Amino acid sequence: MAYRKDDFQALNEINSDIQNKSFRHVYLLYGDEDYLVRQFASRLKEAIVGDDEMNYTAVSGSTATIDDILSTAGTLPFFADRRLIVMDECGFFKKSQPQILALVQKCPDYLYLIFTEKSVEASSKLYKVVDKCGLAAKMSTPSEGTLRQWAQKQFREAGKSIEPSAASLLIEMTGSTMGLLKGEIDKLISYCADAPVVRYADVQAVSSTVADSTIFTLIDFIGKRNQKRALSCYREMLMQNVSAAFILNRMEVQFTGILGVMEGKRSGASPDKLAKLLRAAPFQIRKYTEQAANFSEDKVKKLLSSCARMDEKIKTGRMKDNIAVEMLIIEAVEL
Repeated sequence: MAYRKDDFQALNEINSDIQNKSFRHVYLLYGDEDYLVRQFASRLKEAIVGDDEMNYTAVSGSTATIDDILSTAGTLPFFADRRLIVMDECGFFKKSQPQILALVQKCPDYLYLIFTEKSVEASSKLYKVVDKCGLAAKMSTPSEGTLRQWAQKQFREAGKSIEPSAASLLIEMTGSTMGLLKGEIDKLISYCADAPVVRYADVQAVSSTVADSTIFTLIDFIGKRNQKRALSCYREMLMQNVSAAFILNRMEVQFTGILGVMEGKRSGASPDKLAKLLRAAPFQIRKYTEQAANFSEDKVKKLLSSCARMDEKIKTGRMKDNIAVEMLIIEAVEL
């Protein structure tokens, strides 16, 4: 029986496994909502092996080798019943790896595997095997309504409520990224420690998130190949206590929007249809359209690839976030 589920249906499956302490030997967590992928990988890890680091191994695309994975998989757990291997962005669902396929097909009783990927090929043999004997869970970006409900639940669990207008502003300022939204929620809960209701003014006062107009300005300077102004804009944001990681995320969002407009225009989509497809406000679509004139489609695709590369370097500790984003801006101007 296949257990593949989309979006929040998959979360119920995983929650049930954790609650019942009955685990599948293989999990694939994938999709563009990185926060959910990381959260559920972490929860599964905690439930399967807890703080037993002796029987827990994590590998990523930049450090993983097939031999090391197989060697670890073949090692009996040390004074425990389970061994867990988490494989992050290893690309096994795009490029055939017969050894990994065989491991999944004949997974020892003591072994548990978690794959985390941003995207996969559903037609790959490995995907089909995981789909059949484990759980393949796609975690996509939630709708605005779902994000609002989720945010309200976070405040309720902290003994607070949030005004509808404040919730709208919070989601508008953080976009559709749950990780950024959760960070801002935590700040607001702390800021409003003695207040039962989070108000519009609280969101304005606390959020370190840069308004989209500031990021649009940065992208404008990149499109016009003005390195000096682009770097100046970036450094000003850092001085305002905006994290480099957040700026990188918003740059990726903007380039994705520009590419979406380019592709949509080519297929004859109207501005209203583009707004729905890209889950963007009309003013954002207008701005994406204006900025698209300063970029070729090929350049935007390269910039998105560069964003992903810098994000990996930051997450793996190979480069400090502020340096990585500055290098990305310089590269973007020179492309």
